Amino acid sequence: MNGNSPLVSIIMPAYNAERHIAVSLESALAQTMDDFELIVVNPGSTDRTSVILEQFAKKDPRIKLVNLPSRLWAGEARNEGIKLASGRYIAFLDSDDSWLSTKLERQIAFMEEKKANFSYGPYRVIYENGKETSFAPPEKLTHKKLLHSNYIGTLTVVYDTASLGKRLFPATKLCEDYACWLEILRDSRCSALSVGQCLASYRVGSSSLSSHKLETLKFLFSMYRKQEKMGVLKSCFYVVSVIFNKVFLKY
Repeated sequence: MNGNSPLVSIIMPAYNAERHIAVSLESALAQTMDDFELIVVNPGSTDRTSVILEQFAKKDPRIKLVNLPSRLWAGEARNEGIKLASGRYIAFLDSDDSWLSTKLERQIAFMEEKKANFSYGPYRVIYENGKETSFAPPEKLTHKKLLHSNYIGTLTVVYDTASLGKRLFPATKLCEDYACWLEILRDSRCSALSVGQCLASYRVGSSSLSSHKLETLKFLFSMYRKQEKMGVLKSCFYVVSVIFNKVFLKY
């Protein structure tokens, strides 16, 4: 990094996101801490996403567009943005989610105060039918704790490349974020800390990949087996733990 590098690189994958992407972009550009770049990766959108992105990019030089010819999964698209990022801190905002204007300012200040290299936080959940709820994760997560469930919302994550390096997502359709967070905490042997403030809103659609429950459970079993190198019984235990956390504890 050089003296002209931004403090934060915001990574946004955007595929056929015309419905909500303007709100997402506006929430990023409205940040009270403006020392950032917004890298938007558009992997072959076929709707008006490209037009909307060009309009925003013309107005704000902090937006860097990466137009790719064919569709990628969200993790793969994020990886393209991460590779181009020049900020010390990496943050994530998907094209249908949004932040409060003070999100980066508060979270970076929290990380500097706590000397944290990985942080996350609570977020509001907005459903397609208009219903809203909130999600409050544990205050601190170790690799061992995180094995029981993915308590971390991608839209709340900020990590420090100065201590962790650039961390890429596995090229998978499902749970790529969970796999990435587990890998970071395992390899670095660090703890992740919650900023403790609800600074983001997550939008859930009926066709969201996260709603593919059976497929997700199959992937989780495979992830515990291959990435975490667990036996069959231990992998089954953690899959059951994820189900218990989601159904009964709402985690």
